[in-house]
Amino acid sequence: MIVNPSVPPVVVLGAGVSGLSSGLELLQRGYQVEIWARDPPAATTSAVAGAIWFPFHAAPADRVGVWAWETYDRLAELSIDSDSGVVMREGVLCDPELSDGSTWRPAVGTVRSTGPGDLPPGRRGEIFAAPIAEMPIYLEYLFSRFVALGGLIRLRSLTSVREAFEVTDRVVNCTGLGSRKLFGDTEVYPVRGQLVRLSGVELERWYLDERGADGVSYIIPRSQDIVLGGTVELGIQDLTPDPAETEKILARCVRLAPALSGGHVVASSVGLRPGRPAIRLEVEEIDERHAVIHNYGHGGSGLTLSWGCAREVGDLADRRWGVGQPPSGA
Repeated sequence: MIVNPSVPPVVVLGAGVSGLSSGLELLQRGYQVEIWARDPPAATTSAVAGAIWFPFHAAPADRVGVWAWETYDRLAELSIDSDSGVVMREGVLCDPELSDGSTWRPAVGTVRSTGPGDLPPGRRGEIFAAPIAEMPIYLEYLFSRFVALGGLIRLRSLTSVREAFEVTDRVVNCTGLGSRKLFGDTEVYPVRGQLVRLSGVELERWYLDERGADGVSYIIPRSQDIVLGGTVELGIQDLTPDPAETEKILARCVRLAPALSGGHVVASSVGLRPGRPAIRLEVEEIDERHAVIHNYGHGGSGLTLSWGCAREVGDLADRRWGVGQPPSGA
């Protein structure tokens, strides 16, 4: 990696999975990069996520499919590193005919139909391997790599992008819901998601039921617990877990995987996904000198699209600023 010290740094706003992935991509292309964020990675919405690779609540489908495919491959590579917090795990997608297969099928390789005992009677699904990231570990891994490559992280709250423009003319916006305030985007909205952490039971497979009659259900085994979800509540900003919703999540997930009935609840938590009618990944020319590359509005697909979107951020940066170079690796 060759960094050109004669040009101003790129300031990436936001330290969640999109901000860290974009920052790493830019570093690997030879840019100086600083991440500015109100909260450290461990306190972002990304840290609350399950998180399993699967396109969910994100559009447009054609671009989502490309970004998801790229990210699947990158996460599969990272799963080889035991320190990454990423593992490849086989699981079950319920009622796959209700999902837009164009956004995920090309990425996952071998897919087979469920058989007796894979799901409750009367249900059908498909089985394939997908990356799972234990987000507290994964975010720390990304953070450590970012710093090791020479990136800087500054904890600070911004009231205007002009504060960043005081030190650079190059900004990448990965603030998610913060884009409503910072950039006046009224199209971005919160998608409240509640999940439950369960311990005392082991499970090999993940399960995902996107369109169950009683709501979304997902089961994600991790190293120390199992994450159960969830809710998809558009426009709701309350971060307080609802005990009644916890019971509903448990009931739905136990129906999918009866072995969960032997576990006990460790905690319930809530995160606010940044929803938008379409992901915003584009250059905004603020004036003749200053530009912002926006990368937000991923809904429930922040992890799933992270590396594909980061690659596109790098391509946009090279076209707009022209000082980078092809990335040297993950």
